[in-house]
Amino acid sequence: MNIHPIFLHFPIALFIIYSILEFLPMSRVHFKLDWRQVKIGLLVLGVLSAFVALATGGMAEELLTDPEKLKIVEVHAGFAGASTVIFSILAFFYMVGWADETYGGIKRPHYLAVIWRIFEKLKRIIIDTKLRYVLVFAGFITIFIAGSLGGAMVYGPDADPFVSIIYHLFF
Repeated sequence: MNIHPIFLHFPIALFIIYSILEFLPMSRVHFKLDWRQVKIGLLVLGVLSAFVALATGGMAEELLTDPEKLKIVEVHAGFAGASTVIFSILAFFYMVGWADETYGGIKRPHYLAVIWRIFEKLKRIIIDTKLRYVLVFAGFITIFIAGSLGGAMVYGPDADPFVSIIYHLFF
């Protein structure tokens, strides 16, 4: 039984909403809401649901027998995995920043303090610079391609103009 369709839309929706919030100046729209917390929540839920979607996608792949669809599945799975990695990196370093703000005053053993300082430096490079936007855009593109190829498998390569373009880029 293929349960992948039940789970695949959660990470797509959460990652797309996160990506939109990342690029829009939401603090100008609603001043009192901490949009960073909203983005962290979307990312964490998106990453958790993406791992479930990847696992169920692997189970669905085992059910396929059509060699033409298996070719599409390989590319689809690659882009789905890439988007999960990209958004996982973003989620991890957002969480590092949150944990540092919340629990920064806690004394850590020396070996943990060294690792934590490395995480903090990487967080400043990834989250506090324009690199964040590059990663968000790359994650958005990879999830878009994975979703388009998934749509091509289910509805055919000419399901809509975007699916057709993406499908014909790869096949």
